[in-house]
Amino acid sequence: MTLTPRAPRRRAWARTGVALLIVGAGTLPAAEPTTAQNSHTWSPASPAVGSAASARFLDPRGDATAGGMDVTSVTVSNDETGKLTFMIEIPSHQTLPTGKYIGLYFDTDRNGSTGSSGGSEYLFWIDGTLRTSELERWDAIQGSWVGIPGIPLTSRYSSGVQRVELNRSALGGVSVFDFAVYTWPESNTADDRAPNTGKWTYAVQTSSKTLLITSVTKKPDLPVAGESFTVSVTVERFGRPGRFNGRVQCDATIGGQRARGSGSVAPGRASCRWAIPALAAGKTIRGSIAVSEGGATTTRQFSAKIKPAVVKFSVVAVTTSPSQPKAGAQFYFGIVVRMSLGSQGPRPISAATVSCKATIGGKALRTFNREVRLGYGGDRSNVALQCGWDVPHGTAQQTMTGSVVMVVPRSGTAPGATFRHSFTKRVR
Repeated sequence: MTLTPRAPRRRAWARTGVALLIVGAGTLPAAEPTTAQNSHTWSPASPAVGSAASARFLDPRGDATAGGMDVTSVTVSNDETGKLTFMIEIPSHQTLPTGKYIGLYFDTDRNGSTGSSGGSEYLFWIDGTLRTSELERWDAIQGSWVGIPGIPLTSRYSSGVQRVELNRSALGGVSVFDFAVYTWPESNTADDRAPNTGKWTYAVQTSSKTLLITSVTKKPDLPVAGESFTVSVTVERFGRPGRFNGRVQCDATIGGQRARGSGSVAPGRASCRWAIPALAAGKTIRGSIAVSEGGATTTRQFSAKIKPAVVKFSVVAVTTSPSQPKAGAQFYFGIVVRMSLGSQGPRPISAATVSCKATIGGKALRTFNREVRLGYGGDRSNVALQCGWDVPHGTAQQTMTGSVVMVVPRSGTAPGATFRHSFTKRVR
């Protein structure tokens, strides 16, 4: 976790994505659960007043380390407003001792390959030493947990039960999520994790018609400058028959600037597509995909750092005049180059410069010709480059080494790039 240093100092294990206390040497902590696994089948329970749904998840008694906090069950419930309540039963400890910590990990997209190494996007951390609690999110750019300020939270430990309350909006508005609970001592090894393997799954239920986003996919996994980026969700409807076939709303910003997206809906699925600007590398796209039908609405939020566009050059043709350099004569080297940007194919080149260098026996040759022809052959993505050198007398049978370097400056539609081509020729 990224927090102000304090004693004992808490640090984030980038390797495991698990936050813990470090007080001395020891083994690395047990990793977060990495396999999504339904350890129970949801069914309506007898809810408390004002509650819409409840489910109880069991973990074996006595499976914690000696003297450790032993989680035996977790009861999760939600009300009509989306408030989630977690009752974590730890009968081995009637009060939360100093030096003990509880971590409630959330895999909100139910995808073990995203988020921390254990697949979690959010973490609710309870600190028994400082008597504090905090909701944190996994920052893929920093590779660590960071606190989320201003979130209404409730955390209370009493009579062997840790109670946690937060609204599902704090978890990105998800309707279905996987979760697991860890307890930690002041060492590098967990007291207990529940469940012992995999994760539990909870689906938010209300008495009204409800839409649930059950999975999210991104294509590609990380957006690339100059290419399209698509976020798709699988949607389930509750309270009426049939498959979802409603509406989708796509909202996003790139580097704080609003980005226009387009949406599409298929039975049980909705997608949003954005065209990422070619010069957006290094910026972050933040957005949401909201689905609605019959008065019910649910939203999933996302964010991702944009990767640089991949600029590729291909050689269309190479010409020399004469075919071999001749001592005491002039030699021309010409090359036609095409530039492509990612998967978008050829991109127009509106400006370019060329530099020409050649040596024979380690001595630089005089360049008398340096030429750039844009849009060669009527194709705006083609550039013809030509270099000319004076070949000195007395250099026959020696090797001429040369290079042609083109620099394409950054434009409004493409990043800057450099092309280099080298050659060797025997002087005759």
